Amino acid sequence: MRPHLHHSMPLLASVLLFQAVQAASPRLSVDTVSSAPNASKLNLFAAGSHTAWNGTAGSYIAFRIVSAPQSLFLTWTDAYGLWSDSIGTKSSCKDSNSTTPRAYAILTSANSTTGIDGTWDTSVSVVNNVVTARAHQIALSGRRWVKFAQISGTSRIDEIALYDANLLGNDRWLFLGNSITEITFKGFVPDTGFAEQVNDKIPGRYPAFLRGGIPCIHSYDASADISKYLKYASNVKYWAIELGTNDGWGNGSYNLPGFKSSMTIIIDSALAHGITPIIARVMATDSAVATWQIDPGYPAAVDSLQKAFHLPAGPDFNGWFRAHPEQIGSDGVHPNAAGAASIQRMWAQVALQQQTASLAIPLPDRKPTPNGNAARLNVGQGVPRGVDPLGRAAGRSFGVDFPVP
Repeated sequence: MRPHLHHSMPLLASVLLFQAVQAASPRLSVDTVSSAPNASKLNLFAAGSHTAWNGTAGSYIAFRIVSAPQSLFLTWTDAYGLWSDSIGTKSSCKDSNSTTPRAYAILTSANSTTGIDGTWDTSVSVVNNVVTARAHQIALSGRRWVKFAQISGTSRIDEIALYDANLLGNDRWLFLGNSITEITFKGFVPDTGFAEQVNDKIPGRYPAFLRGGIPCIHSYDASADISKYLKYASNVKYWAIELGTNDGWGNGSYNLPGFKSSMTIIIDSALAHGITPIIARVMATDSAVATWQIDPGYPAAVDSLQKAFHLPAGPDFNGWFRAHPEQIGSDGVHPNAAGAASIQRMWAQVALQQQTASLAIPLPDRKPTPNGNAARLNVGQGVPRGVDPLGRAAGRSFGVDFPVP
């Protein structure tokens, strides 16, 4: 059984802003924010404060966009660790403390002056939401005010990102994986993450992405719930998939046929909906610590699926972590801060390959920091960092995959 984990550490709380906005960039800047509650606690450019906007029924955040596009792509993220408590998740990994807006609306206004007054039209209305990150495309037609209004649930929204949908193009990603993905994108924040690294190399590109890590899942859990992944994350172009560690737990190859079958279902489903799946080669362990290593059949299976479906090549987590066991945490399985930064860097290389016809563009290694990136708007009250129940020193409280018999 997996021990009960208290998911309490937020990702860097932010609504993304530019300090210097380039005309060609899809990421939009905001010049005015109105919110309830906690309007007095809004804090511009205070990167690293680990705060979140604590939403309840009737709460809202409104943004005035500096230059409104015709079509807006909006992503939001709740600070809670796993993507969903009801998709794929094992009963031993569920947590009744999960937070997310259960029902919400996104509204726009052409005549508001404060984010409170004016006439507001509902562009998106969501009920029975079960995920902690989601994206929506909205027609603005010159309107400059956008409001995220929570109707029910208790949330800790720590990031809302706004993009010009036309300039964004296909740079829309879901990171679909187990706790390795969860830790990589919510447990540790490198000083320059996935999207920033792409932007460093191609200033006119800035990917939008959803953090879809769910601890404990095997490939067959994801395939069995593939309709739910499609329901909540089919409006992206790429599924960046990291699965297989739980399938191969303990150096077993007994799950290999099922892994291939489940991954085929996931790939077929994605392709049928116009989504390009890109699969990472299953991450190696630090066998000296974990006392086991991923069977070589798993990365080989990823290679064969890539060829069979003519998919873009994914990052080689197996080769990298075999060569860099020092970037694996104290359990011998999950990445530490340096490993998480490497995973984001490798995914950035893959994203760059989708934007250019060239080979992988080498990106410099970045030193992970607990404070994350500058040029962000942090909102709300502070939320304390979590305590690892397994007693490790890592600055996270998120999932550790345990095999299920």
